[in-house]
This record gives sequence, structure tokens and C-alpha cells, in this order.
Amino acid sequence: MGGSGPLPGRWRTDRNDAIPDSATNIRENDGVEHPMIGLAWSTLRSRKGSFIGSFIAAVLAIALIASCGMLMESALRGNPGANRFAAADLIVTANRQVEITQSDGDTKRKPIAGLPSLPADLAERLKQVPGVAEIVADKSFYAQPLDEMGRVVRGTNGSATMGHEWASARLTPYSLREGKEPKKGEVVLDADLANRSGVSVGQQVSIATEAGVNNYMLSGIAVPSGEEALPTQGAIFFASSDAIRLAGESPTAIGVVAESGAAIKSLSEAVRGVAGDVDLYRSGSRSRADHPAVLVSYAGAISVFAIMGAVSVFAAIFVIAGTTAFSVQQRLRELALLRTIGATPKQLRRMIGAENFWIAVAASLIGCPLGILLAKEISRQFQEIGVVPIQYQLQIGPFPLLTAVVAGLAVTQIAARAAARRGSRIPPTQALRESVADLRGSTPIKIAAGLICIGGAVAVLLFTPLGGSDGTGIGMGFIACFLLLIAASLWGPLLVSTIGRLVGRFLRMFGGVTSELAAANTTARASRMASAAIPLALLVALNGTMLLTSSLLIDLERSEGKKRVSNNVVLTAQGAPGLPFHALSDTSKVSGVADVTAAMPTTVLMRFGDQLKKTKAQGLFSTGSEPVLELGVQSGHLRDLAEGSAAISQELSDKQGWQVGDQIELWLSDGTEVKLKVAGIYALSRGFGDVILPGKLVLENDPLGLLGVLYVRGKSTADTAQLASQLTSLRPKLPQLNVNVPEGSSSVGKDNIRSQQAPSYLLVLILAGFTAIAVVNTFAMATGVRKREFNDLRLAGATSKQIQRMAVWETLIVVLIGLLTGCMITNGVVGAFSIAQDGIWRWVIDPTLYGGLILAAGILGLAAGLIPVRLTVSRLRQQTGRY
Repeated sequence: MGGSGPLPGRWRTDRNDAIPDSATNIRENDGVEHPMIGLAWSTLRSRKGSFIGSFIAAVLAIALIASCGMLMESALRGNPGANRFAAADLIVTANRQVEITQSDGDTKRKPIAGLPSLPADLAERLKQVPGVAEIVADKSFYAQPLDEMGRVVRGTNGSATMGHEWASARLTPYSLREGKEPKKGEVVLDADLANRSGVSVGQQVSIATEAGVNNYMLSGIAVPSGEEALPTQGAIFFASSDAIRLAGESPTAIGVVAESGAAIKSLSEAVRGVAGDVDLYRSGSRSRADHPAVLVSYAGAISVFAIMGAVSVFAAIFVIAGTTAFSVQQRLRELALLRTIGATPKQLRRMIGAENFWIAVAASLIGCPLGILLAKEISRQFQEIGVVPIQYQLQIGPFPLLTAVVAGLAVTQIAARAAARRGSRIPPTQALRESVADLRGSTPIKIAAGLICIGGAVAVLLFTPLGGSDGTGIGMGFIACFLLLIAASLWGPLLVSTIGRLVGRFLRMFGGVTSELAAANTTARASRMASAAIPLALLVALNGTMLLTSSLLIDLERSEGKKRVSNNVVLTAQGAPGLPFHALSDTSKVSGVADVTAAMPTTVLMRFGDQLKKTKAQGLFSTGSEPVLELGVQSGHLRDLAEGSAAISQELSDKQGWQVGDQIELWLSDGTEVKLKVAGIYALSRGFGDVILPGKLVLENDPLGLLGVLYVRGKSTADTAQLASQLTSLRPKLPQLNVNVPEGSSSVGKDNIRSQQAPSYLLVLILAGFTAIAVVNTFAMATGVRKREFNDLRLAGATSKQIQRMAVWETLIVVLIGLLTGCMITNGVVGAFSIAQDGIWRWVIDPTLYGGLILAAGILGLAAGLIPVRLTVSRLRQQTGRY
């Protein structure tokens, strides 16, 4: 049994098993009920080296699954923001959901992104409701302080700031720390904003609003109850007259303070009876009634963590299953010897299961704490690059840890028992033969299963929507990649033996006897070589697919952005959500400017079958007869989008089947339902939006009403740099103004491009680290079981150098097979994805990224294969003192 010691306990046997007569003496009952558990412990103690690889794989897999689970759970349970309405018992807002009836009669609701107003007289009517002690109306609108250099000052942790009427300070409650209430032309800042702005009571402070930048006198500094600042927003309080001028008379929320002893549930019913179709918030949900701009959104984090979780869990399960199965397959000789002395298949499977159970249990003790540390580091990194909000807090709960432990135990048990099944059932003599040479390779069942996986991958790539810029295609690409990797693992021995023979013929001409022996070993030990090559293919395929698909989307977005800009100068807001509306007229008055088109970003809801989906849109304002930006109009026109009309992207047209002249239905950001006629269809929509609306319609219904981008055409196209220089004269009126010259500019800024690339790079870094360790681990395991083989070669007269040269050729073959397999999977998925995006097949999207990944994987594979061999041969040489 390879040094594992005598068999403990009573061996149960089936009567139908053919047991040698010489083995009958081990059937005596010694009182041990489960002898295989004792044997498993004995094997673990005596074969520590052979289980280290399985242990490392289990630790890493459990840690990765646990960290992904904690990150996702924390995002799903994330707090939407600070409770600015803590002093109110009930918060009333206009209905912030759109409701549709599905084809099956059920109702579907979707929250809107805007902030609809309440009736101006509702506050007075609610004062008459029995049980109401006080009614406080709130107006929330865009307002940001600027420092002396004109830079935007943000709230705590980089949070947004909002303007309010001073009367609504009662809702938090805010109280004056110094100074007095604001009058017309005055403001009160919260203490944190005042400190960040560097102003004190009595000084002037510049405030940017939808109406532009104006100076106000700081009349007071306020603090919320018990705090210096709310953690997710900053507050600027205006006098009532200024608030009405900036936000109108209608409130965006109404706080209800109940009389002492009043029942909140009964009061809610009474308020709804007066207010009608409104949203009511109480207790822990009150923070959700705030302005959408200050609510903390975890949608981006959930999306990133979902992709990360799916890919990471697949990689973890793939690695742990492959490593466990490989560990068991290396013990065919031991299993055969146990069969010869009377062990039954059931007993062997129980032994293997017990061994791997204790490995998984021990791995959980390290993997769970490691997963917590990994989750903390990932969340910190994601916060730094802006993927998750700064207010995101990692919550360490038992459910993700328990899920990771159960998954680790289940995968190791299934993989171990499946790998042990055949070795425990075939005749011992056949198992002994297979332990010397791989006589089995890929079975017909595995080949058939591989064909099914390939067929599934082809179906995903051909018949699912890979096109579009919404990220759906990336998810479908990963599914195809997963299926192809499973097929590669099932066909591993077949791939290795086939490619090994082809490479071997080439090597025999140049490498001499050592290369010939390496080629023969590769073919004879196809299963072992495949176990080392497949993790390398996993490293290339997963990371290559993620890098190249995301890189392609960004490249296409950047390319379309440049085409839209053409030869124009682009004006954007730096450090602010947008520019005030008067920037359009101010820009058109600058010397040298011919035409200006301004885009006001917004979000609309559209019906896709029985689903409501948020869609990015733009409201356009033009000073000329034609929009300055080039949108690649396919049909219709975009000249002066009239009231009641809209333009849609070619991508949206293809999805919905809409054409010019059709009427479309959508809901604006404040929930207003509109029906518009399609006036034009355009192609260059990436990074811009799928719907173009009349600017006036967006201005009246978007809660911010700020211009996102201004496209400026000069009277002469000869010197755009001079035009850009002239436009900088607007900065006294527009301190946030950022002027971009045509070269390399687009509607998507460089910072935005980098923010899109950062999550992909970080995900690749995490997965690359995990898969790299898996590659090293598997190569080390494959070398660890070859001590007997190397020793036999030494006894047959081979020198250490010859063995090492043979190992070099073997490693080169295995690395080549792994890289080729990974590249074929990557190129297949990315090529299909590329065709779906714009009809062009691309073998290499980013040569630097792709080449760097392949080079790094190749160096890693060579190092992982050669270093263990060198150490093993060196140890044998020291033991024998020969050669």
C-alpha cells in the first residue's frame, strides 16, 4: 500500500466479490465499526506529500467562494444612504414606480430614476389628518459649493451635495452650531461642507445650481443631531424664496411627525387616504425617500460581483475537482493492492471519501479566514477605483462562509468518489497495469459528454444575443468559455496524446534521445499530462476572454465616440455631474463659434416584452439646423427633433423591431409616460445612449436638468486649437468647464474609459492569481508522484542531466498544449463576440494584453514544471551519491 501500514479494523466484503483465499484472515472482527475511516487517517499521515496539492486547491477554492459570497451579500444588503428624515415618522413622496401588466396578467413594477414632485397643496391637506402633529415639506435640488479655485467641493467620502429649503432642516434634525437662519441671498452649510470649502460665517461662498454659479453669503453652519456630517451626503440650506426660485413651489417629499401615542400604521392609512397614489416610507426605509442623486446605488457593484462570482466559482470548482480527481488517479497502484488483499469497492470509496472529507474540513479552517481577508482587500480595491460606492461596507456573515464550506466538501466528495469509482471496480491486475501506463485515456462517455459541451458552446455563440453594449454578450461569452473548458478537461488525455504525437515527431529530429523519451512519456501518461495542461488552459481562456471582450467593447465605444465628435471641440464638466443650462447660450456667443449642440443625459424606462428596462437617453439642444455631432443616421433625420418625436439607435431598432414612423412608448425619469414618433435611426450609440429626445422634454422632467456634453463647431475648421483656447474664456462663468480638443476626444472621457477598464483588470488580477497558484500546485503534484519513475531511470543508467533534459522537453510539450488549448477557446469565444458586435472577426483585439498574458502563462508553466523536477532529481542524487 505504499507504506501506509497494516489494514486496521474489520473489512466488510460482498459475497459476489472474488477475494483471494489468502485474504480471509483480514476479515476477523476486531470491534471497529468503520475500519476505512481509520485507514483513511493512516493514509493521510503516511502520504502527507500527496495530499498537500488537494489541500491547497481546497483552501484557495473555499477562500475564493467565501469572498465572492461576502462581497455579493454585502452589496445586496447595502444601506441606500444616510437617514436625512430621522426626525419624521412618515415620509410621503410621489409614486416612484412604473407599473405594467404582463401578458400573463401579472403586474410588473420598476422604480424610476427621477424625482417627481408632489402637489403643491398636499402639505396643507395633510395637516388636517387626525394624529398629525407637524408637517414639514422638503425640496431637494442640485447644489454644489465651489472652492476659491472654482473646484467642486463634495461631501463626506466624496458624496454628493444637495440643496434644501431651510425649513426642512427640522426633518433630520439639523441645528445651527453658529450663525443664523438664511435669508434671501444667504445659505447655511453643514459643518463638514463649510470646513471643506474653507469658509466661515459672514464670508461669500460660490454655489453651482441648475441656474448657474452664484455667490451667496454664509449665514450659518449647521450640524445633524449627534454628528458633524451625514456619511453619504452634504447639505446646503437656502431661504424659502431662493429654494422656490431654484426648485419650484412643489415639494419633493413631505415629512409627517405623529402626535405622541399615535399608531403609525393607522396614521399611514389615513395619510394615504388623503394623498392618494403616493409612496410612504417609515422606520428603516425612510432613507430611500431621498433624492436619487444622494442615494447610494449598488447596481454597479452587484453587476461586477455577479460576473466575478460566476467566473470565480466556476474556476474554483473546476480547479478543486480536477486536483482532487488527479490526486485519486495517481493512487491506482495503491487501490489495486488493497483490492488484492480483500478490500471491496465500497470500502475503497469510503476510504477515499473519508480522506477528502478531512482534507476539505482542514481546508475550511484556513480557507474561511483567508476568504475574509481576501474580501476585505477586494472591497478596498474596488472602492479605490470607484466600482463600489465609498459607503460600501463589507458584512461578514455566516451564510457565505457556510456556503463555501459546503461547496468545498461537496465538490471534493463528488470528485474523489467519481475518480475512485473505476479504480475500485476494475480487476486489480488491470488497475496495476494502468498505474504503470495510461491505457485508458478519454472514454467514449467522456468523448460524448465533451461533444455535448462543445455543441452547447456553439449554440450559445450562434443563437444567443452576443451583440450590443449592455454587457449581456460578455456573460454569454463566459458561458461558452465554461462549456469549452469542460469539454477540454473531458478530452484532455485525447488532446495530449494527439498533440503529443505530432510534437514528438518534430522533436525527434532535433532533441535526441531525451526528447524522444519525453514525447513517449507524454503519450503514455496522457492523463497525468492533461491534468497539468488543463489548468494552464484555464488560466489563458478565462482571463483572455475577460480581458479581450471588455477591451473590445471599450475600443468600439472610444472609436464611435471619436466619430461622433468628428472635428469639433467638446466641453464637459470636471468634478461635477454637469454644466448649467445657460452654458449653451454662453458658448454660442463666444467668438469663432458657429454651432453648438448640447446633450442632457437622462434615463428612461422602456418595455421589452414583459420586462421594463432602464435605457440611457439624451436630450438634444442645437443652435443650428443640424446637430453638430455625427451620429451615423441610417434612416430618417435628426433635424430639430419636434415635440412628440424621438430618435433611436440601430441596436434598439433591431431589438424592438421599430422603424421610422412607428410610435414608441416610454417613461421619463420622473415617471411621466410619453408616446413618441420615431423620426430617425442612428448607428453611433455606444457610450451615448439608445434614445434621443427633444431637449425641452428632458429639461422639464429630469431631476438634475444639467448638460452633460457640449459639442462645438467653429466657423473655420482650420484651427480647432485656437477655438478651444477661446472657449476657455468661459471659465469665470463656468468654473467646472473642461475643454477637449478633437484629437482623441469623445463623449466618453479618458477617466471614464479608465474606470471601465479598471474592474476588468482587477478581476483578471484576482483570477490570474488563483489560477496561477492552481497551475503551480498541479505541476508540483504531477512531479511528486514521479519519484519512483526517476529513480528507475537512475538505476537504468540515466544521469541527472538527462532526466532534467527529458523533463524540460516534457514541460515544453505540456505548456504548449495548455497554451494552444487556452488560445483556441479564447479565440473562438472572442471571435464570435467580435462578429456579433460589428461583423468583423478579430483574432487579436489587444496584442499587448493578449501577448503578455500568453507569455506570462508560458513562463509560469515552465517554472512550475521544471523547478519541482530539479528539486526532486537533486534530492535523489544526494540520496544515491551517483551521477
